[in-house]
Amino acid sequence: MIHEYALLKQLITKPSITPDDSGCQSIIRQFLDFQSFDLSVNNTQNTLILTPTHGPLLLFLGHTDVVAPGSLEQWDYPPFELTKKKNKLYGRGMVDMKGALWAWCSAMKRTPTSNIQLGMLITSDEEGSGTNGIKAVIPRMKELNMLPKWVLVGEPTSKENFGDCFKNGRRGSAHFYWTIDGKQGHIAYPTHAKNPSNALQSALACIEKINHTLPANNRIEIYSINTSSHIENVIPQSITLKFNIRFTHNEIIQEVSEQLKEMPFTLECQIRAHPYQSKYGTFTDLLIHSIQDTLNTTPTPCVLGGTSDGRWLADLCPEIVEFGLKNKTAHQCNEHCTVQELHDLELIYHQLIKKTDQINSEKNLKHTITKNKTHEVPI
Repeated sequence: MIHEYALLKQLITKPSITPDDSGCQSIIRQFLDFQSFDLSVNNTQNTLILTPTHGPLLLFLGHTDVVAPGSLEQWDYPPFELTKKKNKLYGRGMVDMKGALWAWCSAMKRTPTSNIQLGMLITSDEEGSGTNGIKAVIPRMKELNMLPKWVLVGEPTSKENFGDCFKNGRRGSAHFYWTIDGKQGHIAYPTHAKNPSNALQSALACIEKINHTLPANNRIEIYSINTSSHIENVIPQSITLKFNIRFTHNEIIQEVSEQLKEMPFTLECQIRAHPYQSKYGTFTDLLIHSIQDTLNTTPTPCVLGGTSDGRWLADLCPEIVEFGLKNKTAHQCNEHCTVQELHDLELIYHQLIKKTDQINSEKNLKHTITKNKTHEVPI
């Protein structure tokens, strides 16, 4: 059922922990054997691959890097070996997102087009800082005049059942660093010091109060509380709370910042990603129809989840859609999908390419007919 199984095995076998590509993109270039451009920046491997056809560009956006496997004892099978058990495929990156890379490569290679150009832009720094990844590539693509009309992102978007969800936008991500200052001193002489933890309860109460005013999908989530000292007989100088907000509108961050600044603590905010919402157009409809034809199910749009590299193309491409495997085991031990899901993903990508090529052919035909009518000489 899985054609070109060797390609999938090669990709999973490579320990491409971000930002190390570990040779994955070279394997993909050799498999596709199309024109490619090396757009690497510093320690990040970036590659653009294009078919020789002409027409508006349908670009697949993906990444070859994966997160570290974590404790190997928690894996039932080696994370960097493709293992098939009971119709399931295991391996780090299987759903995020080497499975989708394989599906697109297979569909791109076996689906001829005559009215559109197919492309694949991949980076090895999506799971990390992203500094030298797609963000850094955009100026080079502008220079090459290779801007896509449609973008398909292969992130794992499905939730409970494969094909139940696609993303046509993403929330932004803001990190806050909130520091409570005190006065360091000997723990045996607390009257000569000021323990910052005394204000910790009011800080947490403030966060909880703010959360009650926010939408459920935009809540403050604390991920770290650190003291400046970890010595057992020293009262620390300060305590820093680190928390994140996934937000749908920039105004939310401004409002939260203003409320946090009312407390006598030091506040720093870093916006790592701004939210984006893509146009809902013909390409999105074609994806929905491709999913319906393959799975007999209708997906729903969603903007939840983490950030994706699609945000870097939001100002350049009118229509960006994300669709991939189920995200349930992404970044987990024993990351996996079923053989059927992977096969169906390849079929959906194949159908999407065919439908997009056909639609563009019909548009060209209508344009030609209209142009000829315009130049008709009346008798």
